[in-house]
Amino acid sequence: MTSKNTKVITAVNEHSEKMQATGLELRMRAECRSDSQRIQGLLLPWILSWKESSGNRTDDSHIDDDGVVWASQTWGSDTEVQFTLKKNGPNLQEVRWLIDKLVDCHVAAESVNIADQYTGERLSFKVYESQMSAPSRGIIGTATRALNRQHEYYEMLAELALEGLDALAEAEQRQCISNCLSVKNAVISQASWS
Repeated sequence: MTSKNTKVITAVNEHSEKMQATGLELRMRAECRSDSQRIQGLLLPWILSWKESSGNRTDDSHIDDDGVVWASQTWGSDTEVQFTLKKNGPNLQEVRWLIDKLVDCHVAAESVNIADQYTGERLSFKVYESQMSAPSRGIIGTATRALNRQHEYYEMLAELALEGLDALAEAEQRQCISNCLSVKNAVISQASWS
């Protein structure tokens, strides 16, 4: 390896370490883990780190008109997320805007904040609306492509699961036919001995 190549590799490594050290560290509260996963898919091109935690606590935040509390455990309870975005990614106001465009991810959009300023509380609508801004077309395009890739991935998983279920059903059907033929042959054999 030439000296020039070594210098380039060293410069790239130093740049990468510097980018990670100066990334935007954020925290948010998602209403459930599936919201967290959709947001992760949206921000994936810029994510340097992503850590989720969800306690086994009851979420009593869903109360219907009759006053009935609909509580859920673990999977449906709030998911706290701490993540770091690359320096060249969207800023806080743009992250809020992007998350706000995802269906039913308003809790995360209203609670996301710089990690050391995060309280977990949702911003009031007036404050929230004034603290978000549309990102550049480039960032929107990148986020859209990331969501499309995530959608394609989940479609592929669903197709594989269906193929697996079809194969399992066919195997069970063959086994059932085999069992029926065995019973039939046993009955015929029994009848011929009588």
